[in-house]
Amino acid sequence: MKKLWIFGDSFSDISGLWEGQPYYTEYCKQNPEFKQGTVLKGWYDYLAKSLNCKLVKFSFPGGSNEVIMRSVLNNLQYISKDDIIIIGWTRPTRFSIPILSGYQQFTSIQNDGSSRLIDKEYNLNDSLNSYYKNIFVPNVDNYVNTWINNINEFSNYLNQNFNFKSWTWWDIPHESIIEHFNNVHDNHPSVNGHYQIFEAISNMKIGSMCDWDEYTSSNKNHWD
Repeated sequence: MKKLWIFGDSFSDISGLWEGQPYYTEYCKQNPEFKQGTVLKGWYDYLAKSLNCKLVKFSFPGGSNEVIMRSVLNNLQYISKDDIIIIGWTRPTRFSIPILSGYQQFTSIQNDGSSRLIDKEYNLNDSLNSYYKNIFVPNVDNYVNTWINNINEFSNYLNQNFNFKSWTWWDIPHESIIEHFNNVHDNHPSVNGHYQIFEAISNMKIGSMCDWDEYTSSNKNHWD
């Protein structure tokens, strides 16, 4: 049975839809057929079923493109020519630092600043904030362009050797949790949003790759 390999960040996961989170509770109340304990489906679940594939998912909520690319490379030897690879790239302004914390080897720093995401046990806030403010931000355009070039080169390789598609969460219109439940401040896809993403990715031809021009043009000088 061929496999569907999913790589990406939280938009390639069911972030916001986990049991116990506000949206999950509200959704189950409004949809009695979804009892507490029911696992809500992500877009990749629908896609695996429609393609009759075994789902293999490596998504890292909050993960950077570096982490996403590394997870693909770590699994490349197990991916056959008949399998399908879907990569959901994230913002290129995320960067990763190595840590040692259980299974996790890297943590990603969001584009909106470093301090709130660093585990205090590492005592890295001061040095990371200094790097972020004095090195990363002044050179962010070069950092972003370098990573986009790396992603495009890597994508071209995958496109030439595998059944491959890639996408980004800002260029596929979808309903977010905050649009569906105004009191739940979460911009991840709602249940309906996941189905909309599934439909969009289903309609993408093999070999389709995300267009970074839209991101760079809309975020020029606005990397926050």
